[in-house]
Amino acid sequence: MRHKFLVTAAAATTATHLIATHLPSETAAKLLFGIGGGSINELIHFAVYFLSATLWWFAYTDRYPTASIKYQLITFVPPLAVLAFADEITQPAFGRSAELIDFLADLAGIVAGICSAIVVKNFFAISYRKPQPVGRP
Repeated sequence: MRHKFLVTAAAATTATHLIATHLPSETAAKLLFGIGGGSINELIHFAVYFLSATLWWFAYTDRYPTASIKYQLITFVPPLAVLAFADEITQPAFGRSAELIDFLADLAGIVAGICSAIVVKNFFAISYRKPQPVGRP
């Protein structure tokens, strides 16, 4: 149940941010944050990838709780980086520009989101393993 909720939340967040990053900057900023765009474009890119990466990380580690952190990072980060790259290179088809600084902001958001999820998981000792029935080892 928890895994389905996490996947649904992560998928909805990702779909929303992919739509928003293909809208004109002013429209995307108003949609996501209720403010004007312009100079906060990189902040928007960072924030949406931060949120998506955090939610996807929780969903991913919930699904594969016994995998090593190295394995999780190796199999998790590249698909998100490819998504960020595809997000940037498809924006010109929608009247926006593909900019390296936006891609770097996306990557920074991914890294910060994963790091924050790992810190939260470890700091609060959140267990992602399914609870065992009482009375069984």
